Amino acid sequence: MKRTFLKATLALLVVATATSCYNLVPENTGALTSADIYRGEGNVLKIDSLVEYINSLVKEKENLLGVHPSTSQNFVTTTYSYGGKHTKEVTISCDLTQIPDRPMELTGDTKKDSTNLFWTHYYREQGLLYQQVYDVISNTCKLLADNVKEQNKSLWERHNEGADSVFYSLALREYPQGDTLRRWNSRHGSEYSSAPELVSFSYRSTPDLDAPSLAGGQALGHHKGFGSFTYTYTPDSVYDNTRELLDKKEFGKLVKSALKQKGIESRPFYLSHDKDCPKVSMWAFSQETTPMEMIYMKEVQPYSESLGRHIEPAFSETKGTIYTIKSKEQMDAVLHQLEQCIWQYLDRHPHLYYRFTPDTPITGDMYYTKMDTYFTANQWTPVYEESSIILHRTRDEFHILVLDTTGDFWLPAEWPVVKSWKNGKVTYARKPKLTKKELRNYISGTMHHQGSYTAWEDSSIIKKDKK
Repeated sequence: MKRTFLKATLALLVVATATSCYNLVPENTGALTSADIYRGEGNVLKIDSLVEYINSLVKEKENLLGVHPSTSQNFVTTTYSYGGKHTKEVTISCDLTQIPDRPMELTGDTKKDSTNLFWTHYYREQGLLYQQVYDVISNTCKLLADNVKEQNKSLWERHNEGADSVFYSLALREYPQGDTLRRWNSRHGSEYSSAPELVSFSYRSTPDLDAPSLAGGQALGHHKGFGSFTYTYTPDSVYDNTRELLDKKEFGKLVKSALKQKGIESRPFYLSHDKDCPKVSMWAFSQETTPMEMIYMKEVQPYSESLGRHIEPAFSETKGTIYTIKSKEQMDAVLHQLEQCIWQYLDRHPHLYYRFTPDTPITGDMYYTKMDTYFTANQWTPVYEESSIILHRTRDEFHILVLDTTGDFWLPAEWPVVKSWKNGKVTYARKPKLTKKELRNYISGTMHHQGSYTAWEDSSIIKKDKK
């Protein structure tokens, strides 16, 4: 099987020659299109081919199983961003599992046996898929290393009593001018930054369980290890300190043009809190308490040069619209339209700080819910501002949250039925049919981010022309 994957990964590589090695797109002049920035011509690794191949393996298993082989994670995540440099980052995840190699014992209960057979088959096929993904990634890294300078690669492995640790780090090429490749040593080899193409792969596993241990309570498989592959492509060789503020009115009209159509319900949404707001909890999901539990909490603190410290926002506000879609087919179509609109906007505003994951798969089923941040445009002004698009799926219902935030962003667990939330005081859009605990389960896991920043200098911000 590994020989097959070796041939497959060979097709994904383009070894750069002395001339094509530095065939970067032009430097960021403010006139590049998204196609120019991310086409990656002359790159050593054709990352889109690798992504396509991994997705084909996932699709093959999906066709076999009749369901997506994993709703709890994305196998591949492609993120585009700009923060002074344009960046395309691709991450590929691969859990490995140890599956019992024995037939399932039947109980005689037809319904129970049918369910157990399905899940036994599901996890066995899922485990085979994870191994396939691991083999492709590992072989790709080793083939790349054969064509990289010795000082620009680090292949570190340790195998001890059945436990495996792997860390590969590669700088596939260097900028011909501008930024200089940086290297530093860690306990598992060298790491690299400031290069047009970077690759890293880390994997760590636990020893296999013996047969009795695997049989006892591990009928569907034992989690063996987790691997993560990251490819980063940065076409700009120098940082550009020019920043552009988001024109919320223009951007809002563009987004609305994709979302205002038959079959999509919409309603306004408002959140706010100040320093007098009672302390919120993110972890009391088992309690039937006040409507204060957060599903999403992003706290940011601007740094004050005059005070010499970070300051908490005195008042935070989020307002926007929640769109509800009833079918996956329409959701897919809407996201395709939305993606085109966002790229068009980014092409017209190349100095906007943003993070965009247009390839976010709409996974999830009647047993699982999922929430992903699809797009974020942030600006580090004296009061932090952020415009975001968040995707949510539960059962056969889809939500798109289009939000503008000033200061911190708190999203309460009851957001699916909330019209406004002010310091914990709730006005409902409709009477909740679920309990608070059920609502928290309805919206799945918790996301949290806390950070600080130094506000942009006013001289670096592009001023809008006054008409």
